[in-house]
Amino acid sequence: MIEDSANGAVIVSIVGNRIGPDCLQRVLEHAPYAQHVVGVTPRGNAESIRRLAGRYVGLRVQVLPAIEVFRMVERQEILPSWLLNLWGELIVAESTLARCQNSLNIHPSLLPWARGSDPIVWTVLNGWPAGATLHVMTSVVDAGPIWAQVEVPYDLSTPSGQLYGVVLQQCLELFAREWPRILAGELWPDPIF
Repeated sequence: MIEDSANGAVIVSIVGNRIGPDCLQRVLEHAPYAQHVVGVTPRGNAESIRRLAGRYVGLRVQVLPAIEVFRMVERQEILPSWLLNLWGELIVAESTLARCQNSLNIHPSLLPWARGSDPIVWTVLNGWPAGATLHVMTSVVDAGPIWAQVEVPYDLSTPSGQLYGVVLQQCLELFAREWPRILAGELWPDPIF
């Protein structure tokens, strides 16, 4: 069983494509004392994630398919201190979330606007504010308390592809800036409403 010990926390990172590997790098850099279990989603590149993890000599890092990691949490073979959804496209079951002490999801919108998939499309179509959000995962998709957010200004002449690129970069920068503070217990989530 993988659980908290005198050696530190257990951090489960679910990693997809795009900014997922860059976010994982920040996790590994800021928690060298932790045991890391990395679940790679179907869209993620398992080999590149293994190479990334291999650069951190001395860290305890296990890389598996995300579905297997979820099963291990369900069977209580892993007792996560943290469950991080780092650009993973999978929705985490409520029963899995219940077995985790803390959670964080990166979402490319200024929640509570544009929950779920295709948030940039819905943001532009509805004229909502754009942004990046780090939030607690709950049984309701993208509705948990907010760890941190940043608004991304745009106007209707901004091409949605360009806006998506800027929002994606802001997601990475927000996570890189706030994850160390969150992990250290210096930042607490606020409810959305």
